[in-house]
Amino acid sequence: MTSYIPRIQDRLRRQGFPIDVSGEVQEINLQGGQPIARRHQHWEFRTKEDRWGVIVQEQSVVLQTTKYTNFDAFLGQLILAREIVNEIVGNLVVEGVGLRYIDLILSREGESCNQYVKP
Repeated sequence: MTSYIPRIQDRLRRQGFPIDVSGEVQEINLQGGQPIARRHQHWEFRTKEDRWGVIVQEQSVVLQTTKYTNFDAFLGQLILAREIVNEIVGNLVVEGVGLRYIDLILSREGESCNQYVKP
């Protein structure tokens, strides 16, 4: 995948993802017995306003956003990311698709997030 990243990055940059926050990440596998930790490369490209991001790894392409408005807009960006990677890498096989929602709680000035969340 490493050899494809410069071309993927260039295409994503031209589609509005100019910020490169790539790096190494640690993954911990909790399946079976002892947790197993491994480090691997993680290429991440974000929009200028830091509201959308495309993450490319050896085995996955992920789209994340903090600006979710509706599924059609999200799907359009997901298809764009998939098409760019597929065009450059070739023959992507989709083994699974997931969608996860995470609520962001922002406290007001002088308040703590603990006031909004029950233990």
